[in-house]
Formats: sequence, structure tokens, C-alpha cells
Amino acid sequence: MIIGILLGITVIAMAIWSYFNRLDIIKNKIEVDATVIRLKKTGSGGGDGGPEYVPVFKYCVDGIEYKKTYPTSGYKHVVGFTTTVYCHKNKPQKSLLPDQLKKELIIDVFIILFGIFLINWAIFF
Repeated sequence: MIIGILLGITVIAMAIWSYFNRLDIIKNKIEVDATVIRLKKTGSGGGDGGPEYVPVFKYCVDGIEYKKTYPTSGYKHVVGFTTTVYCHKNKPQKSLLPDQLKKELIIDVFIILFGIFLINWAIFF
């Protein structure tokens, strides 16, 4: 019972930390253009889908260049593709793609609900 409650509390705490981390970017965001400079191979392939690639984006803030790989589906991102990135105005290395931000906030909510489920399960079953 105690292990289930502690596990649930840990899951909730991690999701809340993740949520507030993203919320910090939202509150202090600046929008900059980011361009795909290359595709980074992430999977070895060999299966039906073949190798997997993720885009590496380059963006500049105050004359400083940043490069970042985002966990996103690379099918729409080809070298030269440009999109908007949300950067933290004081820590521009912290950035997110707008569609990534929405998905991750939804995932945080589901993880919090899962943590609540774990606590209830440990108490009542």
C-alpha cells in the first residue's frame, strides 16, 4: 500500500515539475524562426519503417546561434524547413516547438491523473 502511494506521489511530483518547467517557457517566451539544418538518424532501421530521423533545428537569439533536436515526427521536416520556436527570453537554450508544447502539456495532465489513480488503487485495493 505504502509503495503504491509513494509511487503515485513521485509520478505526480515529476509531472508537476515538468509542467512548471514548460510553463516557465510559456510565461517568458519569445518567438524566433528556426530552420532545419540536418536530419539526425535515431533508429537503426531494418524493419518495415526503415531508419528514423529527427530534425536538428538552428535558431538565433541576440546574435547567438543555438542548435536543438526536438522529438517530433520528421516526415514534415526537411532540410531548409523553417518554423517558429518558443524560447525562454532569459535562457534561449530552453525552447519548444509550439505543437510540441501543447502535446507535452496534455501528457503532463495524463501523468498526473495516472499518479492519482495509483494512489487510489493503493488505498482502496
